[in-house]
Amino acid sequence: MLENRDLARASDLDRAFDAAVGQVRRSLERGLTTRQGSPADAQLRKLESELEMQRAQVLKTGIVDRIWFQQTLRWIDEWLPETEIMLIAVLGRIARAAAPPV
Repeated sequence: MLENRDLARASDLDRAFDAAVGQVRRSLERGLTTRQGSPADAQLRKLESELEMQRAQVLKTGIVDRIWFQQTLRWIDEWLPETEIMLIAVLGRIARAAAPPV
């Protein structure tokens, strides 16, 4: 049985993934471009899909795949303009929610 803190952590993770997916969708609506100036639609759609898959996995296991998270951040850093920090910020929210309680 899940303890209250485990339920709270799962809820925090779900909200963090919601925020990340929401930010990706807002970026799509705004027509975000890559660092090179081309449309970022393909990258954003891939990110949205991966976030949804990871959310499903996290809700089953309660664990964020650290390797996936690190690779995703590196990949985003390759194409995301430096002025677009909100995508990085919402991913940081996932990392904070995934951190073990102190």
